[in-house]
Amino acid sequence: MCLDVEFSDMHAVVVLAEESNVARAADRMQLTEPALSQLITDVEEKLRVPLFMCDKGRGVTLTNAGRVFVEEARTAPQLLERAFQLAHAAQGEIQ
Repeated sequence: MCLDVEFSDMHAVVVLAEESNVARAADRMQLTEPALSQLITDVEEKLRVPLFMCDKGRGVTLTNAGRVFVEEARTAPQLLERAFQLAHAAQGEIQ
């Protein structure tokens, strides 16, 4: 289930959470609004949990699950960088 969510998917969720507006988030990501909306729907379906709710007149807001997801997704780039660093360091130790 969650292994189907890719880094770019997590990034889209984070950007939408930061912007709270589909049009602004889509513009920032250089996507169309329908493309971003579909991407978010796909992520929610993969996770089987809603991450956003529409807030009439105020854009979108995170659900509780969305807040947790975004908080963790923001750490993904650092974790990935650390994994690369450790892998390179381990390679140097083996040789």
